[in-house]
Amino acid sequence: MKKIVLVALCCLLGYVLHSQEEVTTKLKITESAQFKDEVKVDGIDVVYKNPAGKTAIVRFGRKNILLDVFNGNLDKEFFKIIKKEKKEVYKGHLSFDDEIKVFTVYSPKKKEKEIFNIGIINLKKHK
Repeated sequence: MKKIVLVALCCLLGYVLHSQEEVTTKLKITESAQFKDEVKVDGIDVVYKNPAGKTAIVRFGRKNILLDVFNGNLDKEFFKIIKKEKKEVYKGHLSFDDEIKVFTVYSPKKKEKEIFNIGIINLKKHK
């Protein structure tokens, strides 16, 4: 009985592996002009690109939150620095209809928490 199950599993595995089609994608890489940041950050937390080609980026530093908007040629169109509280932490974002809403949680005390909608980037306004 064990041999029949083993043979059946091998046949099923062979069928699955054989049925996989080779998938190819075309990747387009675009390099932007180099620019110096005013504030040092570790990485990018939110990226949203609308159908018109504009890209919005939200980055969190130790003391600041940075909001950037780039056009289709990767030229910076908008830049804003928001001061962050020491115990404020990024929790998530919503991106829809050319808007990004960023949510953070501020905990001044161990059992006290406040939720903030700290930034709305509307890509329709930046033309």
